[in-house]
Amino acid sequence: LNVKEKDAFILIVGNEKKAKDMIELSLLPRIRRLSKEVPTEVRKANPDGTSTYMRPMPGASRMYPETDVKIEEINIKKIKLPELIENKSKRFEKILGKDLAVLTAKSEKVSLFEDFVKKYKIKPAFIAETMLSLPRELKRKFNVDIELIKDQDFELIFDSLNKNTITKDSVQNILLDICKNKFNSIDDYKSMSDSNLEKEIKEVINNNKGLPFNALIGKVMSKLKGKAEGKKIIEMLKKLS
Repeated sequence: LNVKEKDAFILIVGNEKKAKDMIELSLLPRIRRLSKEVPTEVRKANPDGTSTYMRPMPGASRMYPETDVKIEEINIKKIKLPELIENKSKRFEKILGKDLAVLTAKSEKVSLFEDFVKKYKIKPAFIAETMLSLPRELKRKFNVDIELIKDQDFELIFDSLNKNTITKDSVQNILLDICKNKFNSIDDYKSMSDSNLEKEIKEVINNNKGLPFNALIGKVMSKLKGKAEGKKIIEMLKKLS
């Protein structure tokens, strides 16, 4: 062959027909391809720093059954197909608005949402907004780390709401404190009794005589920080002022 130091040759040994087929169907196309690109393949590293071809990368040409794995007969009738996101979204539209239904159906917290809806007597829309929309709003407004909010935090909040030990107005403050690593106990956000609420409102009125009604509302809201429902605060403030 007059092979010189920088030359190379390929030695093919085998049945003549198979060898010729291999040359025409595999070897020559591969050599021609090398002038354009490096073929994608799995190679083995050799001790001398070279590599050896092992097999082509996974693809249509490798879609064959593994010969050393036992065939398993599967009864597809027993397989329960997962609900499509589109169908789940349409189902949620009955209890949520369209946009919120789509957001919830696509969320990784969708299973947790459904568990909470079954477990607590709280409006589904409020649950979804608290879990999905409110954290995003807090991140946008306050640039806080919403990843600090865990599933158990949502469960604690909804359980407390269900027991009427906290108000809905306190939820934002609770989540914000969690994001700022300032949350200690849910007891810090307990709802205020009517008698204590009246006492606090009277104190604000006495300390801000002559202040317009809307300004008084802001003062009371700021002081109580969600420990009483806004509606109740306004009603009592109207009664006392």
